[in-house]
Amino acid sequence: MRTLIKGGWVVGYGAKGHELLADGVVVFEDSRIVFVGHEWSGAAPDKVIDARGRLVSPGFIDSHVHMGHRSLHRLMSDTGRPEYLGQPFYETALKRPGANGDGRSALGDLALQARYTVVELLRNGITSFVEFGSNRDVHLALAAECERFGIRAWLGVGYESYRWVCDDAGRRHRIDHEEKGFAELDVALRFIAELEQKQPGRVQGLLVPRDADTCSPELLKRTAAIAAERNLAVAIHAAYNPWEFSEVVARHGCTPLELLQRCGLLGPRTMLGHCNFPAQDGTMHYPGGRDLDLLSGSGAVVSHCPVNLVRRGRVLDHWARYRDHGIPIALGTDTYPRDMMMQMRAATYMAKAVSRDLFAAPANEVFDAATVITADFLKRKDLGRLAPNAVADIVIVDIGPGSMRYRPVRDPIRALVECGIGEDVETVIVDGVTRVENRRVLGVDLQELQAQTQEDAESQWAGVADWDPLGRSADERSPYTYPLRKPS
Repeated sequence: MRTLIKGGWVVGYGAKGHELLADGVVVFEDSRIVFVGHEWSGAAPDKVIDARGRLVSPGFIDSHVHMGHRSLHRLMSDTGRPEYLGQPFYETALKRPGANGDGRSALGDLALQARYTVVELLRNGITSFVEFGSNRDVHLALAAECERFGIRAWLGVGYESYRWVCDDAGRRHRIDHEEKGFAELDVALRFIAELEQKQPGRVQGLLVPRDADTCSPELLKRTAAIAAERNLAVAIHAAYNPWEFSEVVARHGCTPLELLQRCGLLGPRTMLGHCNFPAQDGTMHYPGGRDLDLLSGSGAVVSHCPVNLVRRGRVLDHWARYRDHGIPIALGTDTYPRDMMMQMRAATYMAKAVSRDLFAAPANEVFDAATVITADFLKRKDLGRLAPNAVADIVIVDIGPGSMRYRPVRDPIRALVECGIGEDVETVIVDGVTRVENRRVLGVDLQELQAQTQEDAESQWAGVADWDPLGRSADERSPYTYPLRKPS
């Protein structure tokens, strides 16, 4: 079937990267794009989509997703234990000894949360994503929803040699389970094999040693060897929080990025989650640091999640410095909201403010970070761009004239970065199949899904005191912004 999309603005892709076409046209047949230009002279299309007054864009690619509706993260805005140094993982996953639930295991209804994740991604124009290391059950639920809704995903079962727990006083300490880490790696490899057999192309696997501070050098070296042997991508949280940086320095006498280099993992097939605490930024007071120089020559990609960082009082310091070192930066949403336009805006504003440079992280760079950077890391030159032979992953965004936020529009990419929100996405096409139409995710009752999600979240909030290290309820952990007036 041949479909013609009549723009509107079209973000095409040429020899030098993305380019803009006013009143452009995109034509795709089945799952592949066959034409991007101004005048289609080929055979008459079977279907025409009128996108005049809209922006026709490649689908966004989310480089960093953690599944779920993130109900426990809703308890962390403006709150938290100071001794955790802003690290959100400790706020959601450390539990009182003997407690049954915590943020990682008490996930509620996995099928529901997987569906919510995929629907939210699609609704916001994200057509491909990378999940950063949940367990096998989570990924089985995700894979099923990816198949149902047609989104593209890279999934990797997480594994680690150590984990952080709390004692009776709520203090964090480490438990070693090296053998379990290698057993989890075996589970991850079997999961990848299952994906290769059942869903070739739609859902693919990658290796995810969870964190630089929770994986032993032996486990990291084993990961590097397998990745090289099987040409697999690797995703890992590294240089991402003060505790992790100090832990690796104390145990191994080097920075987290130096550790990855020693173990053979700092290379072009590795994506580094956050990487906002390199030795050179001065925050860690590490003399003679050379982390950015190591990254510069490695080809590794940084997965930057600006909204999640700034919510915890942290930043990437700074975008221009990374770019000057030739370090590719991709954008991810991490927790919530899964709105890539918000991430682009946060990235450019934070970069400008931190560097005090109004030229830092311009709109074209953050748009690349939401599209082609992750696609190239995944070795998918047919994603993240609109060009002949590329996959027909296409997003149509309403940039007016009904929206006061956008108008007047001169440059649609700057308008998108400065003014856009995910709700502006009207149409999402993945593999040539329409998945979102007239702002509706096809095949799902959004109101019902939202109601189910609210019920699931409230169930989790009600049980927080059962596992919280200090026995606090949700209201004690996260008091309402203003006093809550109850019915008399």
